[in-house]
Amino acid sequence: MQQNQVSRLWNHLRDVGSISVREAMLDLHINSLSRRICDLQLRGPRIPRVMKENPATGERYMRYYHPRFANELSELT
Repeated sequence: MQQNQVSRLWNHLRDVGSISVREAMLDLHINSLSRRICDLQLRGPRIPRVMKENPATGERYMRYYHPRFANELSELT
């Protein structure tokens, strides 16, 4: 049975801990990660997010985390 995008996203967050737009597109075939994050949050969990910067290019991107990392992330900000 094929999983829907929200289920694949949740499983990835649970197993890996975080995801970026690039990873979502390449690994999970999700083209609109922010939309799937919204869909997931409608089901209950708040998904922490942190703006990061690619050290090689200087480009900024958003990284989304499993809720279990919420306390650790708040200590970093």
